[in-house]
Amino acid sequence: DTAGTGPVTLTKQSAARANLNYNQVAVSIVNSFNISSVSDDASGKFTSTYTNAFSSSTSYYPGATARQGDAGSNNYALGHDVLTATTTSYLLQVADGANQDFTLNMITAHGDLA
Repeated sequence: DTAGTGPVTLTKQSAARANLNYNQVAVSIVNSFNISSVSDDASGKFTSTYTNAFSSSTSYYPGATARQGDAGSNNYALGHDVLTATTTSYLLQVADGANQDFTLNMITAHGDLA
């Protein structure tokens, strides 16, 4: 509201519905919103489970980035592997295509909740 005491109104915008800061090396959720759990599935693979489901697997898109250690020059790829309304699985790979755990995995999902 104009007095600054009420909720923010988004005009032609969408707030993030979920976010995650996950350290796969330590198997630790550093910070999250609308994430109930994360499973470490294998080297370079993990799955996040949403507290509140999305309306379908095609109604949202998670954006993701990853980094290993303090160096910013590592070559890597982080992408979603499997999407459902309640979970997203991620796959992390280094430049040669090998799966690898990363210390910093940042995910934000926008879309429609169920």
